[in-house]
Formats: sequence, structure tokens, C-alpha cells
Amino acid sequence: MTISDQEEQAERRRVLLQDADLRRQQQEQSGTFFSHAQAAANDTAGGRFASVSPTSIVGSEPAVKYPASSPSWQIQLPDEPPSLEDPTGALPVSRPVEQAAQTEAARKFAEQTEKLRQLADQVAEQNKKLTEPGK
Repeated sequence: MTISDQEEQAERRRVLLQDADLRRQQQEQSGTFFSHAQAAANDTAGGRFASVSPTSIVGSEPAVKYPASSPSWQIQLPDEPPSLEDPTGALPVSRPVEQAAQTEAARKFAEQTEKLRQLADQVAEQNKKLTEPGK
């Protein structure tokens, strides 16, 4: 490579870096209407009419500033007693007679489950005796 080629490549690198820097700066500055309005409002050299009418951006602050909460919302109401009715308004699924039958069926199921558990324990003991060596 000759010196002129090296200089030309150095110039190209410098221009590429400069273009990349310019693109980065443009991306950092947003292009919204609000950002342009802010830039215009912050411009101190606004010409000969800058001191006559100060610049304000419409919508940058709320027109009416309401309190955080109104006094009517700050009243503490007493707790409501619990309701005996279903809040959804649904009818009961079963009648008292059906509920009694279901309770009896649940009791029988529990008894049968306990009997099965006892049988399973007996079978486990018998298997243990059969598998023990020397007996």
C-alpha cells in the first residue's frame, strides 16, 4: 500500500466515524412534537419578541390541579356485617334431605376407607413375614 492509499483509508474511517456519531446524536434527540416544542421554549435567543410573550407548551401541565382525594372519600364507614346469603345470588345446590344423605354416604366412605387401610396393613405384615429370611 502506498501512502496515498493509507491516507485515503484514514480519511474514509474518519468520515465513517463522524457519520456514525451524527446518527447517534440524531437518535438520542427524539423527533416528537413535544421535544421540538420544548426546544423552542428553551431557546433563550428567541429574537426580538422573546421577552414580549413568554413561550408556554400546551398540555405540559394539567389545566386544573385536583387534590389527591376529595374529603367525601376520607370518611371511614363502619364494617358491614357478614351476609348469610350467597353474594352471587345462586340457589343452594341440595336440599337438607339430600345433604343428610350425602353426609351419611361420606361417613360410610370413611369407614370403608379405614377398613381397606387396615387390610392393606395386614397384607403388608404378612408379606414382610414371608420375605424375611430364616423364618
